[in-house]
Amino acid sequence: MTGKEISYQQARQKAEQSLRNALSKLNIHPTVSLLEERYAENSVCWIFFRNRAINISIEDAWKSFGSSFAFAVSKWGELLQVPDNFNDEEKLKIQMDRFATVHPDVRPDRFRQLWGIDQT
Repeated sequence: MTGKEISYQQARQKAEQSLRNALSKLNIHPTVSLLEERYAENSVCWIFFRNRAINISIEDAWKSFGSSFAFAVSKWGELLQVPDNFNDEEKLKIQMDRFATVHPDVRPDRFRQLWGIDQT
């Protein structure tokens, strides 16, 4: 990470590639979009959701990337797997509000600290 903000398209590509890598054993055709068109955004990040049209068994999901995760990408390019609140607007709002507490003047690693992720 450079501290320089990235674009929506760069963030989406980063999330898609991470998900594609996680699901590589499932042999999903490379032209299939793994992400929903719908996404959440605030001043510090985007959250991208797995494409619901792609059927992934619970067993495959656990083996690949954990139960039901979405991908948060900060405006600085930091990527995190976060709980997928696609169908729960209240939880999604709480999640986005939590991320919004990160101010752009704060170092990007603060994004990870919000979720208690050790960076060592």
